[in-house]
Amino acid sequence: MIKITLYAKKKTPGYLRWDVWVEENGAPFEFYINKWRVPQPWPARIFVSIDSFTSDPSDFTQSPYDSDNLNKPIKVLVEHVDEYHTKTTKYTPVGDEKGRQIGEPFIPKSILTSEFSSIPDKLIIEVNWDLESEEKFEDAPTYREDL
Repeated sequence: MIKITLYAKKKTPGYLRWDVWVEENGAPFEFYINKWRVPQPWPARIFVSIDSFTSDPSDFTQSPYDSDNLNKPIKVLVEHVDEYHTKTTKYTPVGDEKGRQIGEPFIPKSILTSEFSSIPDKLIIEVNWDLESEEKFEDAPTYREDL
């Protein structure tokens, strides 16, 4: 299992983005979560766990959306879509697009290959909130001016 800490980076109309720079291959790990799924005040740091999934997707139950308790972790199944970039690989959440709690992550290949022998077809991604942090999400400048 891979565990990584990501930091608040950017707000978009529908999502919040956390990211971290991965030195091994010089690529960012950018992770988007729908604003409606993030507890208030928005945490400046999240903890993401990634594990491969080899069973039938119907055997997986994602974390339910509970508007009364947004502090609960997000746990979703994602499937490999494509390798658009040389340093990252794209995944998309399994299931109905309207109910997606996260965006489509582009995960640096070096993160995956350091733990798994190849790029997994399916992953379980779990997001836990750093609710104890004194810092809160602010619209921080991005490292790329075109975003």
